[in-house]
Amino acid sequence: DTGPGFMRAHGKDPAFALVSELRDSTPPRFHLLYVAGAAATAMIVLAVADVLPLFTAAMLAAGVMVATGCLTQQQVRESVNWQVIVTIATAFGLSNAMENAGVAGNLAKVVVDAAEATGTGETGLLVAIYVGTIILANIV
Repeated sequence: DTGPGFMRAHGKDPAFALVSELRDSTPPRFHLLYVAGAAATAMIVLAVADVLPLFTAAMLAAGVMVATGCLTQQQVRESVNWQVIVTIATAFGLSNAMENAGVAGNLAKVVVDAAEATGTGETGLLVAIYVGTIILANIV
């Protein structure tokens, strides 16, 4: 990692076998390393100490990183994976619908009854939940 002038100064130098310019890249800003580390550490401490919920602590840390210049607003917007956000939001809606319709309770009863009927107990129940999760994850 070097400054932008390195390619111009040493691009043809035979001492450097592999020199190439990275498009749309910026050199690392090591002077902001401690600020970013402190923000991340504060986020973890606040969440673990139960001072703030994790989401609030994460938003606070992100705000500090934007305010101090560790991240630009554009970098923050580009780093959000909207497909994941929509999937999580949809999962919450689907789980609420399943619970309100009684499907979740009935499904849980079937799984528990099956574990009791086979005599496998808690181990069988955990295996059934694991297998069910694998099946549902591959269907959805």
